[in-house]
Amino acid sequence: MFDTLVFYDEDGAWVPSMAESWEVQEDGSVLQFTLRPGMTFHDGTPCDAEAVKWTIDNLWLDPEVGLAALKDRFTGAEVVDPQTIRLLLTQPDVTSFATLADQFIVSPTAYQELGPDEFALNPVGSGPYSFESWRQGSELTQVRFDGYWDAERPYPDSLVWKPLPEDTVRMINLTEGEVDVATFIPDAEVETMQSTDGIEVGMQLGGYVGVMFNMVDPPFDKLANREALLLAIDYDALNSAVFFG
Repeated sequence: MFDTLVFYDEDGAWVPSMAESWEVQEDGSVLQFTLRPGMTFHDGTPCDAEAVKWTIDNLWLDPEVGLAALKDRFTGAEVVDPQTIRLLLTQPDVTSFATLADQFIVSPTAYQELGPDEFALNPVGSGPYSFESWRQGSELTQVRFDGYWDAERPYPDSLVWKPLPEDTVRMINLTEGEVDVATFIPDAEVETMQSTDGIEVGMQLGGYVGVMFNMVDPPFDKLANREALLLAIDYDALNSAVFFG
C-alpha cells in the first residue's frame, strides 16, 4: 500500500522507487532525491516533495510518533521544487539508505482529515495496491492501483492477506491450494515443501537472529557473567535444533 524513496533488489543493491535518482551532497550530510513526476496517492492527491516533507516532519521525526533511530539520523527536510527534496542528516551515515528503504510516505491530506486512529484503519499510500477492506483477525483486501508509477508490471487485480499464525494450518492451506503464497515456512518443513509438486520455495535476503540482554541490571551487568553465558552455549546443538543445520 505504501512506497518508499528507495528500495533494494535481489542482489542487495539500491534501486529507485519513488525517487528516480539521488545525489549525496556536502560530504554525505545531505541526500537530495529527485521524485518521479506525476505520482499521486490513492486518494488522488499529489505525491510530491511537499508530501514527502510532511511525512518526514510530522511522522518520522515527531517525538510522539517517529522512531528514535530516525531522529538520530535526520534533522529534517527541505523542498527544492515539487520533484526535488533534500534530507538533512545529523552526520554522514552509510546506513541511511537502509533506513529509508523501510520508511513509508503517506497521504498528508488523508492523515490530517482522518486522524491517526482512523488512518490506521483506512490507510492511504501511493504503492501498487490500495486499501479496500479489513476484517480484523480474518483478512485484509487490497486492489491494484492503476495510477502507480510502475503500473505496467503484471500485478494481480487484488490481494487478500490472511493471518494464519499456526505453522501446521499455514502449510496445509498452502499444499491444498487454499492460499497462493505463504511466508515463514518452518525450517523443519523446507525440504518437504521443496519436494512438493506445484510449490516453489524462495529465499529472502539474509538476516540475523539474536538475543540481547539488559547490561544495566544483574546478572548481566557484570562482564564475567556475560562471558560465562557465551561459554555455556552449545552452538552446534543450537544450530541443529533451531535452524536444522
